[in-house]
Amino acid sequence: MKLSQVIQILSVCIVPTIADEPFPTAQIGRAKYIGLQNNTSGINSFYGIRYAKSPVGELRWRPPVATEDDFNQSTAVNTTRRGPSCIQSTPSWGFQVEPPAQEDEDCLLLDVLTPISPVSESLPVMVQIHGGGYTGGNSTSSPGDSMVYHSNGSMIYVAIQYRLGPLGFLAGDELTRDGSWNVGLLDQRAALNWIQKNIHQFGGDPSKITITGGSAGGGSVSLQMTLYGGSQRPPFRAAIPEYPWWTPMYNKEFLNKQYSRFSSAANCTSLSCLRKLPASGIKAATQKSFQSAYNAHEFAYGNFYWGPSVDGNIVRGHPLEEFRSGRFTKVPVLVNHNGYEGILFSNTTMTTQDELLADLQTLWPSLPESKIADLLEFYPTSTYNGTVLDRLTVLAALSASTGQELELSDVFARRQAIFGDSLINCPTTYIATAATKAGTKAYKMIFDAGNQLHGATVPFLFSTTINPSGEIPFSTTVAPGNATLASYMRDYFVSFSLYLHPNGFAAGQQAPYFPRYDSQDLDTLLISQKSIQLGADPEKAARCEQLDITQGNV
Repeated sequence: MKLSQVIQILSVCIVPTIADEPFPTAQIGRAKYIGLQNNTSGINSFYGIRYAKSPVGELRWRPPVATEDDFNQSTAVNTTRRGPSCIQSTPSWGFQVEPPAQEDEDCLLLDVLTPISPVSESLPVMVQIHGGGYTGGNSTSSPGDSMVYHSNGSMIYVAIQYRLGPLGFLAGDELTRDGSWNVGLLDQRAALNWIQKNIHQFGGDPSKITITGGSAGGGSVSLQMTLYGGSQRPPFRAAIPEYPWWTPMYNKEFLNKQYSRFSSAANCTSLSCLRKLPASGIKAATQKSFQSAYNAHEFAYGNFYWGPSVDGNIVRGHPLEEFRSGRFTKVPVLVNHNGYEGILFSNTTMTTQDELLADLQTLWPSLPESKIADLLEFYPTSTYNGTVLDRLTVLAALSASTGQELELSDVFARRQAIFGDSLINCPTTYIATAATKAGTKAYKMIFDAGNQLHGATVPFLFSTTINPSGEIPFSTTVAPGNATLASYMRDYFVSFSLYLHPNGFAAGQQAPYFPRYDSQDLDTLLISQKSIQLGADPEKAARCEQLDITQGNV
């Protein structure tokens, strides 16, 4: 039984109601943006603001073009409704998410949430880069209402969208000749530049921008730190890469093959042909190439096939190489990961050693079998086994609610640990260590509460419910929440955005002290459902040093 077929995280969406006129407005050039006011939450919302021109036709696979001032006369712009999501796609190994209500290529949009009663005329800003495996997600994936409400008028929240799947991350020789690689990352940077230029019109301080994101959003945050080798002055002053998804980065041979597979699925023989296709044709070709590539064992279970790649300019090297070499933006960082990051991305039907070896060879095709065998020595079944996973509250609840026993093998337990360590857990230590070495403040947290799985922090932090407890309904049961813990979590994040450290803000009772990374022996905040303690970083270990071999171009 696939966990991805059992676990479905449901978000409760509460659409703000329009208050009495006048509506909140923001003037940018000739455009007057008209938003919504919600007196219950105390939040003004401006949805679907365009930060770049629609990337269609000849603008496909090219850097985003800034809107500047698209209006030649004074214009009222309605931002009371959410804009469309970027074109979404899903891998064929079973990961299912609720499709967005509307998709469109004309999606380079952002949402701005501001407090109705700000504590000053120039507030710090938190910017969310959504996750979704670089193939899905949108500006509503991590709603910021709860963060703005929790800040008591002290912070503005912005959520951005960027091109996804092949529209955002198609690469190879053809794109070198007539286009650009990594345009999804360039979209993110264009959005950040727009925010820095215009957020003062919403009451924000352009010099106090913190970027955050989880999963592919966390990977994006770390890549924004290493963009152009960290040589450019960034449009942000701090970063929170949550459970950063360091997806495998493929070599040029693979990328050219990926391009050929996609163009063949689209019945095109040139980039010009691909640029003329309707969005529906791009989406169909994406799903077709997803399926055929997976069937051909070109990417592994848990991987999303599309994502950033090393182009030598925008992305000059793998993030591990960039951080270790000091080629990154030196800003304060707060990193975290959840307790069991690999479970949702591992196949529960896997039971044999041969299956595990074949799977890891597909995940890292350039690694020789001997290296993979060496890697497995760091994950003995005495430590990584199905019995250990039986303690997970969420899995026990799933079995009880569905009436179906989840029999997780030792092979599955080892695989989920390796996958989680390589793509997420160890990267948090790589980032924190590099930042500390560079003399920059770093903080690390491990969140083993809630559902304990990938994304477990989300309902404790981000919600349209203004004071969420972290509780999540799924199937016929509930992943437990904890209102006090949820408040502490939002304290840490708001404080980091305001003061560049997590200990300066408390909406209620003061959260436990969160020390700087490497400032003492017990330097990592360990959070469970029942306690917050300090401990040594478990990723400062030989297995993470061994996993270095998985971080280059594969």
